[in-house]
Amino acid sequence: MRARKKDSESVILERTSHANVELSQCGDYDYIVVNDVFDDALCDLMAIVQATRLSASNMQSVCHQYLDFSEK
Repeated sequence: MRARKKDSESVILERTSHANVELSQCGDYDYIVVNDVFDDALCDLMAIVQATRLSASNMQSVCHQYLDFSEK
């Protein structure tokens, strides 16, 4: 942040403090996306969305539909 020379020292300290709080809670989350390279972070987010859509808990209704269909 300092190298970019876009933020004041107080803003940098505030953002760093906030980041430290977030990092200390990383164990509370299922996924962690680091936004240091935007395109990589976007791909990571898209992968999380896809994984969530395909999770067993979200796909139960689909499984039941196939079971019901196969029993006919």
